[in-house]
Amino acid sequence: DGVLSFARGLGNAKLISMACTQLAFVLLDAKEGGVEMVNEDKETVHHIAGAGSASSSEQPAVQLGPGADLRRAIKLLEEAQTATSEVGDDPAQAATACMNLAGAFRRAGNTANKRRAERELASAFGKVRQHGPGQLRLQVARQMVELHEESPWLSEDRGDEHASMLAECRAVVQAADSH
Repeated sequence: DGVLSFARGLGNAKLISMACTQLAFVLLDAKEGGVEMVNEDKETVHHIAGAGSASSSEQPAVQLGPGADLRRAIKLLEEAQTATSEVGDDPAQAATACMNLAGAFRRAGNTANKRRAERELASAFGKVRQHGPGQLRLQVARQMVELHEESPWLSEDRGDEHASMLAECRAVVQAADSH
């Protein structure tokens, strides 16, 4: 938090983006104790903190939806993405910011967040589609294909442009896997 405050004080968009991203990664990597309750689509619907702890005499706290750390990580990654777009000179960096945010949305689960993740991945793919680094293009395409494999309903009623982008992502992944 101190580094982020320092970066904000300097007003340097690149430093703000980097500090937000690093703090978000720390929050995303933090292991919360307890049990996650999932629905039939394996989306987290509740988190019971402290469950399974034999020494805990407290009642477990049920949390609906994503935890506070995940919500904060999403806000930080949104800020990092905004700061990256202010610099605006590196499509690969902008695509990476979109991918990071998409990953957090996917982790949060539920329908709305999966749609938000898809929008971010589509934006990332658009940034590296023609001129981006091949490895980054493959990473974005692979994440998009995986998201659509786990949630095929995302493609329903989306139109030709979306179908074309998804087909291109599949072709990029297939070409890489065949080598």
